[in-house]
Amino acid sequence: MKRFLVIAALALAAPPAALARGEFDPTTEFEQHKWIPIHLGPLDLSITKAVAYLMIGTVVTIALGIFTMRSRLALLPDKRQTVGEAIRRRSASRSTRWRRPRSPSRDCRRRESASGSRMSRR
Repeated sequence: MKRFLVIAALALAAPPAALARGEFDPTTEFEQHKWIPIHLGPLDLSITKAVAYLMIGTVVTIALGIFTMRSRLALLPDKRQTVGEAIRRRSASRSTRWRRPRSPSRDCRRRESASGSRMSRR
């Protein structure tokens, strides 16, 4: 244990620049290198690391949705159905919370309750 503490203290005391090789430029971390170059005329549709991660995320999301919801829906749901419904409900509420347009009847009801009068509904 003492040996570990001595090594940790020496590692923290040593300046990191003394152990680094070459210069560090943080802007190189944001460069997009083409893994698979695809050019269609003036369009550059090359596959980069970011595109590959988006594709992997899409495939995993689709596979998770198919796996959790491929069984028939039941009145007494099993664990897989419960997880699938929770994921769907959470993603639906996150993606449509602020973009959902209000229906005119909903606004009319809100105005009715605020003014105290009631209008007949058709």
